[in-house]
Amino acid sequence: MFYRDAREPGRARPGFTLIELLVVIAIIAILIGLLLPAVQKVREAAARAKCQNNMKQIGIGLHNYHGTMGYFPPGEVAPANSSVLLGVGPLPFLLPYIEQTAAYSQVTQAVLTGQQNWWGDSTNNVAAQQQISIFQCPSDNVAAGGETGGVILNYNINTAGGLGIGYVFGGGGNTCGRTNYIANGGAFGHSTDPNFGAYGGPFYRGSMTRITDITDGSSNTIGYAETLGGNGGIGGPRDYTYPYMSPGYMISGFDLEVPPTWATFGSKHTGVVQFTFCDGSVRPIRSLGSSNAGFYSSQWWAFQQAAGMADGQVIDWSQLN
Repeated sequence: MFYRDAREPGRARPGFTLIELLVVIAIIAILIGLLLPAVQKVREAAARAKCQNNMKQIGIGLHNYHGTMGYFPPGEVAPANSSVLLGVGPLPFLLPYIEQTAAYSQVTQAVLTGQQNWWGDSTNNVAAQQQISIFQCPSDNVAAGGETGGVILNYNINTAGGLGIGYVFGGGGNTCGRTNYIANGGAFGHSTDPNFGAYGGPFYRGSMTRITDITDGSSNTIGYAETLGGNGGIGGPRDYTYPYMSPGYMISGFDLEVPPTWATFGSKHTGVVQFTFCDGSVRPIRSLGSSNAGFYSSQWWAFQQAAGMADGQVIDWSQLN
């Protein structure tokens, strides 16, 4: 009987060749390349669904406010005196209707009645600095690309004296409670323009719009929309966002440009912007094209008809879906 010496080295196992190792690495890289877009799509779908739910909550808040007061909150509180530059928009009025009573308790009555600027009071600043998740789209990461600059304090195109634009820049965008959602003021606000005056939206300065005022039908009229903010200069990353205290409303006349600008509705979702209609439903509308490319097109007119609350036009939804 023969015994093998345990110290005798056995036959060496064959290892991976360099070519085999490179093939394995290449396969892994391909799998990762295929998997990452799928993961990103799943994340975006989840973020878009969360955004849709946020906008649904805003719609519910609007209707609960209407049920209590008999009308929707004002697009912007009209200043009660000349010392008040610009008033708050609708969102602060919705706070107690979306389970944000603690934040609402810090908003002073002087601010809510247009007697005081919302950014000039230490008590009100506590509310103004609250980051309220319902008011923010999870797809929009303002910290990306250096987008942590200031805030635009207010924007409107329906001033007390007629058609115009007013906005004020302020610092501290990283501390001011921001929002991605803004009320609809219609094509060019509530103006006397013979071409566009009929396309006014439900929100404007001092508005007290009732559902019965929306004669086009609440399911056919935009109430709230997504927006991103923009850049105060030409080019470069976005350097301001919108605070939820204001601006109150935005016009639809500048279209759904790609990419969106400070004066347009827009989103970080691929190809669409989400809208809360006045009946509380949330629906996407596809982005309509590059800057000014769609002005006065059939798509553009359909969008203005959806923004107007009493234009009497039948909307061709095939232009928007």
